[in-house]
Amino acid sequence: MTAACGKALLLLFAAIVIYLPALRGDFVWDDGVMLTRNKLIAAADGLPRIWFGTESPDYFPATSTSFWIEWRLWKTDPLGYHAVNVLLHAASAVLLWRILSRLNVPGAWLASLFFTLHPVNVESVAWIAERKNTLSMFFYLAAIILFFRHEADKTARAYCLALGLFLLALLSKTSVVMLPAVLLLCAWWKRGKLERGDWVRTAPFFALSLAAGLATIWFQNRNAIAGASIPIGGFFQRLAVAGAAVWFYLFNALAPFKLSFVYPRWRVDGASLVWHLPGLSLLGLILFAARFRKTWGRAVLFGLGYFILSLFPVLGFFKMYYMRFSQAADQWAYIPMAGVIALAAAGSAVLARRAKLSGKPPAVFAAAVLGILAWNRAGLFKNDGTFWGDVLKRDPASWVAQDNFAVFLMRQGKIDEALPHAQKSVEIKPDYAQGRVNLGIALEKKARVEEAILEFEKAVELQPNYPDAHFNLGVALDAKGRPLEAIAQYREALRRRSEDADTHNDLAVALEKVGRIDEAIAHYSKAVVLNPGLTGARLNLGSALYRENRVDEAITQFQEILKLSPDSPQAHNNLGGALYEKGRLDEAITQYRRALRLKPDFAEARANLAALLDIKNRDRH
Repeated sequence: MTAACGKALLLLFAAIVIYLPALRGDFVWDDGVMLTRNKLIAAADGLPRIWFGTESPDYFPATSTSFWIEWRLWKTDPLGYHAVNVLLHAASAVLLWRILSRLNVPGAWLASLFFTLHPVNVESVAWIAERKNTLSMFFYLAAIILFFRHEADKTARAYCLALGLFLLALLSKTSVVMLPAVLLLCAWWKRGKLERGDWVRTAPFFALSLAAGLATIWFQNRNAIAGASIPIGGFFQRLAVAGAAVWFYLFNALAPFKLSFVYPRWRVDGASLVWHLPGLSLLGLILFAARFRKTWGRAVLFGLGYFILSLFPVLGFFKMYYMRFSQAADQWAYIPMAGVIALAAAGSAVLARRAKLSGKPPAVFAAAVLGILAWNRAGLFKNDGTFWGDVLKRDPASWVAQDNFAVFLMRQGKIDEALPHAQKSVEIKPDYAQGRVNLGIALEKKARVEEAILEFEKAVELQPNYPDAHFNLGVALDAKGRPLEAIAQYREALRRRSEDADTHNDLAVALEKVGRIDEAIAHYSKAVVLNPGLTGARLNLGSALYRENRVDEAITQFQEILKLSPDSPQAHNNLGGALYEKGRLDEAITQYRRALRLKPDFAEARANLAALLDIKNRDRH
């Protein structure tokens, strides 16, 4: 084994060890949006819809394709998705090492080790939904390596491959749009100046960046943001936020001891000089380094320049959905971090060499500290409880954490514990429609339906295009014996989310209550087409068909249920009744007996079985 292979394997080993706690973790937060509840991932025709449709909140088709493929391998087992993220992270660390070596950056391998172990990167690696980062980073670094190869041998093949890899990186996540500027920065680092050929070679990369950036802005505004208020302020406020954000990320890179999955929002006053001091001091640092660009300043300008360029898309100049919660996030620092880490590692290596000291003891200590911190953060991805519990420990005023922690507790059946958190979320942010919906659900589970209705109505008022608000309001109204009002709400939900099987099913139930049986059957049928595994809707459809004397169709539905869920006592019972209507007495008796084996206290099935046995005995005599 060569020394290079040994070092690469060591990076892989370090990544696997550090992320062992995450490998045992569950899905958290928006893993549902990206994967487990994303109908495009499970759909057989998902790939063309991912690539050529507009259903996704963002246009990241390469990332979604990776999930679509993996869904066929491990479905809802999170281990496989976590493992792929860790492997991509390790591969990116190896590529980073090779790039820094090609650029003759001192301490290149050490920088890659620190990148592998750094706790700021945990959010991107341990969080399944952040496949966007790990996949885009891999393609991004591979594109740089191929571009360097083209510069060395002038082959068109290497150039085309670099361009193709960059396109894949953009289609994984468009935060890599600054790669053309990074390529120019690398050219300046290698030659001390930019030439006409550098601009010509990067022009197609700039064109791809522009196209991908415009597509992302369109998708964000159409789907993810969809009219939601994103408080990023005017130009001067954005400028102040950008300056503060750079220092914030720089501090976390160098002292990653107080990290959070959701940071508190900064109350920025764009008119205050104080808030512009971070940006002005950053400008001063750059100008100071520029004065010494022929010595130490050159390395600072290169490392810091890469860091700031890579951060630019997420500094607050452009609206992003996540900025409803915070102006900063560790996930946004994944690609920029390489610049600061490389600068720190190179500086340490140079100082150690000049002082004729071994850099190994400090490097080992730093790696150990980073590894311990990263291990601990990876363990917080155990589930939504540990994830959001950590945010609340650091910031009890986080309304998004209060809301999501409440949802986690509700899923655990701990409604009494969930209710105060749901109430706190709405108290902190009264205009948060999703929080109102979750509070309403908690109240409804406590049989406080009138209060729940008020919360759902407030959510509808705050966000009229929010289908969950209309759906849950419909459920609550139906529970209070107001089916006509419920029907109106279900229809509003379907106007905005027409392919939701649960809404079609619940609408059908309400329609049956007011005697509109044909409409009900149509919606039950739509529900089972949309979700063939929704046994509740299929059971309702079979029962409705039975009541309409469409017994053969009802039998088909009950039999389909039993193919999907053989242990459904209600389906066996209903199938027994339908079979008896068709004169198939013995088969009906068999179904009732199966229902009772599954549920011995099933009174209806017991009564039906007794009646049929009595009929059979009379026929014998």
